[in-house]
Amino acid sequence: MYLVHIWRTARLIEQTLAVGPKSIEADPNFRDATFYRLHTLAESTQKLSSEIKDRNPDIPWREIAGMRNRLVHGYHEIQMSLVLNALAELHSLTECVQRELGALALSNEIDKEVLLEIEQSRQPGLGDKSLGL
Repeated sequence: MYLVHIWRTARLIEQTLAVGPKSIEADPNFRDATFYRLHTLAESTQKLSSEIKDRNPDIPWREIAGMRNRLVHGYHEIQMSLVLNALAELHSLTECVQRELGALALSNEIDKEVLLEIEQSRQPGLGDKSLGL
């Protein structure tokens, strides 16, 4: 399920960001991991239904797709400042995904293990919003 992948990937990105932007810029492994995660997250958002996107017009879906295209097709020309700006906006996407997962939970359309994982991950940052279960 793409929503779960987006949520999990966003959490991994948040953990990477905890080391600080300068560390990401300075360490090629951190940078490459962050770029890859952002790429797969953006790829997954393109696979979301139009209904989900329509319910969440505040999410910049086109800009997310554009970031994915820059990461995939212009890897050597990527400006770290653009990536860091995109990452700074990640929280709103994560909140959107959590709302959508919450709605799926209410209709029993999501695996209970995934719900447990999400609830257990509640921590400052991405995981601070409960699904209300």
